[in-house]
Amino acid sequence: MSDLYKDRPLSDEVREKISKALKGRKKSEETRNRMSEAMSGGKKLRRFIRRKVLIRDEYTCQICGLYDPIVMEVDHIKPKKQFPDLINDIHNLVTLCANCHRRKTRRNKEYR
Repeated sequence: MSDLYKDRPLSDEVREKISKALKGRKKSEETRNRMSEAMSGGKKLRRFIRRKVLIRDEYTCQICGLYDPIVMEVDHIKPKKQFPDLINDIHNLVTLCANCHRRKTRRNKEYR
């Protein structure tokens, strides 16, 4: 946008037109990475939180009980899309092995 409209608030009609025009448009890898980092609070914070969850759960899958520090993943209990305010909430994260994580993700997609 030009500087002419910089300080003006957009009307709901204009916002809707912009939204429709951008719908389905692909974002560059760089843009997606920046958006992801902005939403999650940065890489250092994500790594710190991930490590805290893994330590809390003792590197053990909370579904099947597998202990393997190398393959453990951290998953959101409540989906990020529906609960963006819980993205970095340690109580909304759980340790899962790769197999259980894939099964849980697949199951959640079936229910949508």
